Amino acid sequence: VVLVELFQRVGRVELEFLVQSGIYFGLLLGLLQMLTWAVAPFGWTLPVAGAFVGYATNWIAVTVLFQPADPVPVGPFVLQGLFEKRQPEVSEEFSAFLAARVLT
Repeated sequence: VVLVELFQRVGRVELEFLVQSGIYFGLLLGLLQMLTWAVAPFGWTLPVAGAFVGYATNWIAVTVLFQPADPVPVGPFVLQGLFEKRQPEVSEEFSAFLAARVLT
């Protein structure tokens, strides 16, 4: 119970991102699945494409959360994993939670 509460408190931003990204990435990849079905309407097309869509959606979302660990400049933008970018904030939340819930 304590670990669940810790993860929900510290990772709330990332959990919201996972839900939202699943909607958008799933929609885009689902459209590709629909196109695949239109081109090759076999019995195995939907299950195989569905497995690919699910795997790819999760992989993209988790990769965006944690990669790259260090900031990488790309033109006028700086790429960094969402969780890594919030590391100072996460550390403060984690230490406050640890002090209040575990060490007392």
